[in-house]
Amino acid sequence: MKARNVFRLQGIKLEDYKDPLSKGWPVIVGFDIFGDKQYLYGPQIGQTGIMKMPAPAQLSEGVTGGHAVLFVGYDDTTRRIKFKNSWNLSGEL
Repeated sequence: MKARNVFRLQGIKLEDYKDPLSKGWPVIVGFDIFGDKQYLYGPQIGQTGIMKMPAPAQLSEGVTGGHAVLFVGYDDTTRRIKFKNSWNLSGEL
């Protein structure tokens, strides 16, 4: 499958991503990684599939890298984004 159009989203709220996802469009997202990265691939994400936001201590360490994931859906009940990850882990933000 070949992309026919590309759009840049400027949003930072869940609602900014729900519109394209509700139309069946995938959304590629890049984000900063802070601190030791354990919140990205620690044991809880393997067990629950839920990636938590970095803790204040990790934020204070500053940006230590970056990563990208593919948003593929959302859950209105939990207010979480569903994503696919190139690290063979899928989950929710």
